[in-house]
Amino acid sequence: MIEVLSPSNTAAEMLDRRILCLENGTQEFWLVDPGHHQVEVSTPDGHTITYQAGREIPLFFGGRFPVDAIFSATA
Repeated sequence: MIEVLSPSNTAAEMLDRRILCLENGTQEFWLVDPGHHQVEVSTPDGHTITYQAGREIPLFFGGRFPVDAIFSATA
């Protein structure tokens, strides 16, 4: 599950959404923060890691995904 943070989202709302998704079979919950160019990845085992620009996110099914690729698109 990938959720893109917007100014209208509250921290409580995002926590509730993450818990709901992970308790119902989601393998990973990604919270993309465009303002800080970072991605917070949470897993059902309770681990959460924040990946900053310049890093790569290891994918649960294999491979890696560069954080910079998320923010490189132009409008």
